[in-house]
Amino acid sequence: MPTVSSELLGNAVLGLFIVLTLGGAVLAVSLKNIFHNVLCFAVSLLGVAGIFVFLHSEFLALMQIMIYVGAVVVAMAFAVMLSPPQYLAPDPRSKPKILFSLATALLFFAFLCKAIRMSRWHINDAATIPTVVDLGISLMNKFSLAFVMVSLVLFVAVIGAILAAGRGTSPGQRR
Repeated sequence: MPTVSSELLGNAVLGLFIVLTLGGAVLAVSLKNIFHNVLCFAVSLLGVAGIFVFLHSEFLALMQIMIYVGAVVVAMAFAVMLSPPQYLAPDPRSKPKILFSLATALLFFAFLCKAIRMSRWHINDAATIPTVVDLGISLMNKFSLAFVMVSLVLFVAVIGAILAAGRGTSPGQRR
């Protein structure tokens, strides 16, 4: 019985994750059914998580699965399932709402640009490999603002899914 080297096996596993990532991405943009697009997008994101594991970045792989597959893809699936059917004419968009949204987005973008320019970036010469425990402690102490911002983004995604569910109509009804 021939033996398989660990390097060959590792390359095969990496190849599988790359095929999952690229195949899922191509199918996500090429299929006609929107729910299948969301499922293929989830497969692609799971492939990226597998690449993170292969690169010994287990924390990033876990965050990839929890945040993107666990929250974003689920919110997308809820939005697809609870949105009105495509054969119904969409409601007209309100121009004041569009202008308000654009102004808010531009203001937020300007705030982020100013915050980035005003920040003092420190380069650490001593390169140490942090553990998952170190990352957890840093998230709760040094990077608590970033942790809260990610939580806020997830909260907004859940609120968006709830609002999409509230506007949903059954095929025979129209509000």
